[in-house]
Amino acid sequence: MACRLAIAFAAATIGMSCIATTDASATCKFKAKKDFIVIVDVGHSDKDSGQISARGVKEYDLNLKLARRVLEELVNTGFGSAQMIVTSGPNTHESRLQRSKRANDLRADLFISVHHDGVKNETLMPWQYNGKTHWFYTNPQIE
Repeated sequence: MACRLAIAFAAATIGMSCIATTDASATCKFKAKKDFIVIVDVGHSDKDSGQISARGVKEYDLNLKLARRVLEELVNTGFGSAQMIVTSGPNTHESRLQRSKRANDLRADLFISVHHDGVKNETLMPWQYNGKTHWFYTNPQIE
């Protein structure tokens, strides 16, 4: 996933737009950054907020902040058509297909969906923050 995103950003940086075809190949063409259409999707919604961080912040709020930052960077680096999709409603899992269809309808060259992953409850450890118990995951083998 991270590799695909890096490749997509690299292609976008040089202005390459690739359209997948039905036979698992792609047709690519070069476009100027100002003509390159980027859609940034804020994962989850105000009513389906996703995971909760170790400091009690909803995933949706983190996603919204990161999506705004990504959008700002895209505009600052010359992408003339960068837009954000914000979904509302109780079940954003059902709307994934609708969000990608919306990006296709907007003729997106690059579609970025922002999420922050969670872990299973049994892997979490307690942590006190602002007088409340929150939960976090740490894996010392990864550090």
